[in-house]
Amino acid sequence: MPASHVMRLSRRARSIAENSVRAAAVHRTLYQMSKRPTRTTGIGSILPILVGAGVIAIVPEFAHAQSAAPVEGILDWFVGVLQGNVARSVAIIAVCFLGFLFLTGRMAWQMAFSIVIGIGIIFGAAQLVDAMKSSAGGT
Repeated sequence: MPASHVMRLSRRARSIAENSVRAAAVHRTLYQMSKRPTRTTGIGSILPILVGAGVIAIVPEFAHAQSAAPVEGILDWFVGVLQGNVARSVAIIAVCFLGFLFLTGRMAWQMAFSIVIGIGIIFGAAQLVDAMKSSAGGT
Protein backbone atom coordinates (compact mmCIF):
# COMPACT_ATOMS: atom_id res chain seq x y z
CA MET A 1 0.00 0.00 0.00
CA PRO A 2 1.54 3.37 -0.97
CA ALA A 3 2.42 5.78 1.81
CA SER A 4 0.01 8.43 0.51
CA HIS A 5 -2.94 6.07 0.91
CA VAL A 6 -1.88 5.14 4.42
CA MET A 7 -1.90 8.80 5.49
CA ARG A 8 -5.57 9.19 4.49
CA LEU A 9 -6.78 6.26 6.54
CA SER A 10 -8.06 6.47 10.09
CA ARG A 11 -5.72 5.64 12.98
CA ARG A 12 -7.17 2.17 13.41
CA ALA A 13 -6.99 1.35 9.73
CA ARG A 14 -3.46 2.77 9.55
CA SER A 15 -2.42 0.59 12.50
CA ILE A 16 -3.90 -2.49 10.82
CA ALA A 17 -2.14 -1.68 7.54
CA GLU A 18 1.21 -1.16 9.28
CA ASN A 19 0.84 -4.41 11.24
CA SER A 20 0.05 -6.33 8.06
CA VAL A 21 3.17 -4.89 6.41
CA ARG A 22 5.25 -5.93 9.45
CA ALA A 23 3.69 -9.40 9.43
CA ALA A 24 4.51 -9.81 5.74
CA ALA A 25 8.13 -8.80 6.40
CA VAL A 26 8.40 -11.30 9.26
CA HIS A 27 6.87 -14.00 7.06
CA ARG A 28 9.39 -13.28 4.28
CA THR A 29 12.28 -13.42 6.75
CA LEU A 30 11.12 -16.73 8.23
CA TYR A 31 10.62 -18.17 4.75
CA GLN A 32 14.13 -17.14 3.72
CA MET A 33 15.59 -18.61 6.92
CA SER A 34 13.81 -21.91 6.28
CA LYS A 35 15.44 -22.15 2.84
CA ARG A 36 19.00 -21.91 4.18
CA PRO A 37 20.99 -25.13 3.95
CA THR A 38 21.21 -27.09 7.16
CA ARG A 39 24.35 -28.67 8.53
CA THR A 40 24.74 -32.32 7.75
CA THR A 41 25.61 -34.89 10.36
CA GLY A 42 27.56 -37.27 8.12
CA ILE A 43 31.06 -38.60 8.54
CA GLY A 44 32.52 -35.18 7.65
CA SER A 45 31.25 -33.64 10.88
CA ILE A 46 32.22 -36.62 13.06
CA LEU A 47 35.66 -37.22 11.53
CA PRO A 48 37.54 -34.50 13.51
CA ILE A 49 36.14 -35.86 16.77
CA LEU A 50 37.17 -39.40 15.88
CA VAL A 51 40.69 -38.30 14.90
CA GLY A 52 41.07 -36.34 18.15
CA ALA A 53 39.89 -39.29 20.23
CA GLY A 54 42.29 -41.57 18.38
CA VAL A 55 45.25 -39.25 19.01
CA ILE A 56 44.39 -39.01 22.70
CA ALA A 57 44.11 -42.80 22.98
CA ILE A 58 47.37 -43.46 21.11
CA VAL A 59 49.59 -40.87 22.81
CA PRO A 60 49.93 -41.92 26.47
CA GLU A 61 50.81 -38.43 27.75
CA PHE A 62 47.43 -37.14 26.62
CA ALA A 63 45.50 -40.09 28.04
CA HIS A 64 46.46 -39.54 31.69
CA ALA A 65 43.71 -37.97 33.73
CA GLN A 66 44.44 -34.76 35.55
CA SER A 67 43.26 -33.57 38.91
CA ALA A 68 39.80 -32.02 39.08
CA ALA A 69 40.82 -29.76 41.99
CA PRO A 70 40.47 -26.45 40.07
CA VAL A 71 36.96 -27.32 38.93
CA GLU A 72 36.00 -28.56 42.40
CA GLY A 73 37.29 -25.32 43.90
CA ILE A 74 35.16 -23.21 41.57
CA LEU A 75 32.07 -25.34 42.20
CA ASP A 76 32.60 -25.23 45.98
CA TRP A 77 32.88 -21.44 45.80
CA PHE A 78 29.66 -21.29 43.77
CA VAL A 79 27.79 -23.49 46.26
CA GLY A 80 29.12 -21.26 49.04
CA VAL A 81 27.71 -18.21 47.28
CA LEU A 82 24.34 -19.87 46.70
CA GLN A 83 24.03 -21.11 50.28
CA GLY A 84 26.12 -18.55 52.14
CA ASN A 85 25.42 -15.22 53.79
CA VAL A 86 24.25 -13.50 50.60
CA ALA A 87 21.62 -16.18 49.97
CA ARG A 88 20.59 -16.08 53.62
CA SER A 89 20.10 -12.31 53.41
CA VAL A 90 18.03 -12.62 50.23
CA ALA A 91 15.89 -15.33 51.87
CA ILE A 92 15.30 -13.12 54.92
CA ILE A 93 14.26 -10.25 52.66
CA ALA A 94 11.87 -12.58 50.77
CA VAL A 95 10.25 -13.75 54.01
CA CYS A 96 9.93 -10.13 55.20
CA PHE A 97 8.32 -9.29 51.87
CA LEU A 98 5.81 -12.10 52.41
CA GLY A 99 5.13 -10.73 55.90
CA PHE A 100 4.36 -7.28 54.52
CA LEU A 101 2.06 -8.77 51.88
CA PHE A 102 0.25 -10.74 54.58
CA LEU A 103 0.03 -7.64 56.76
CA THR A 104 -1.59 -5.59 53.98
CA GLY A 105 -3.95 -8.39 52.94
CA ARG A 106 -2.44 -8.89 49.48
CA MET A 107 -0.93 -12.31 50.11
CA ALA A 108 -0.89 -14.60 47.08
CA TRP A 109 -0.63 -18.01 48.65
CA GLN A 110 0.79 -19.65 45.55
CA MET A 111 3.68 -17.18 45.54
CA ALA A 112 4.16 -17.62 49.30
CA PHE A 113 4.38 -21.41 49.01
CA SER A 114 6.75 -21.07 46.05
CA ILE A 115 9.09 -18.80 48.01
CA VAL A 116 9.04 -20.96 51.14
CA ILE A 117 9.59 -24.20 49.20
CA GLY A 118 12.33 -22.52 47.14
CA ILE A 119 14.14 -21.42 50.31
CA GLY A 120 13.84 -24.95 51.69
CA ILE A 121 15.27 -26.47 48.52
CA ILE A 122 18.13 -23.96 48.30
CA PHE A 123 19.31 -24.42 51.88
CA GLY A 124 18.49 -28.13 52.04
CA ALA A 125 20.06 -28.98 48.67
CA ALA A 126 23.18 -30.60 50.14
CA GLN A 127 21.17 -32.84 52.47
CA LEU A 128 18.72 -33.67 49.66
CA VAL A 129 21.52 -34.69 47.28
CA ASP A 130 23.28 -36.70 50.01
CA ALA A 131 20.02 -38.53 50.79
CA MET A 132 19.50 -39.35 47.11
CA LYS A 133 23.09 -40.50 46.76
CA SER A 134 22.91 -42.78 49.80
CA SER A 135 19.57 -44.27 48.70
CA ALA A 136 21.06 -45.00 45.27
CA GLY A 137 23.89 -46.92 46.88
CA GLY A 138 26.60 -44.29 46.51
CA THR A 139 29.24 -43.65 49.11
